[in-house]
Amino acid sequence: IISLVILFAKYKSAMEYEMNAKADKVDRTEPTVMENVTQTEFISAIKASRFEEKDEDLYKRKFSFSKDYLNYFVRFSPATDVQSDIERETKKIDSHGYKNQNKCLILVLTVDSVNEEQIAAMREFNKIFIVAESSMPRSRFDSAVCMLLETGTRKLYMIETGKLSISVYAHGTRLIKKLIKG
Repeated sequence: IISLVILFAKYKSAMEYEMNAKADKVDRTEPTVMENVTQTEFISAIKASRFEEKDEDLYKRKFSFSKDYLNYFVRFSPATDVQSDIERETKKIDSHGYKNQNKCLILVLTVDSVNEEQIAAMREFNKIFIVAESSMPRSRFDSAVCMLLETGTRKLYMIETGKLSISVYAHGTRLIKKLIKG
């Protein structure tokens, strides 16, 4: 019994350490910037990859892994206040009846010119999902990836987790890179 108590006490410390280490790593990660990306080309690429248009500027594709499945949503939205835009768009997806399903929202916020405050808001939002997926076991996958599309320079900004990550978040970023690069 004592060994179980010690195990659980150390487990909490280990989880906290892992979460803090992952959060620090995300804080140090520079955003990936993809050049020459327009919303029109982005939409053409996702439609060519069998994403269905569900709503204005909302596209869905269901991936199946044996008997499990994962719904990917791509939502385009003009950004005014990145933090409130993110909250509004994630609530919209849940209101469409996908609340209790395995899903990943890829939110592409369009801005005229990206600034450091917007990059910081994007990083903080993405950090929540990166840390949660890598540190907390869950029975249902629910993730989101926020990206900034700068319309003036045609640059797409995103935070990546690395090539070896198998999280839903990492798969979402790799999927978008693959679609855009063609």
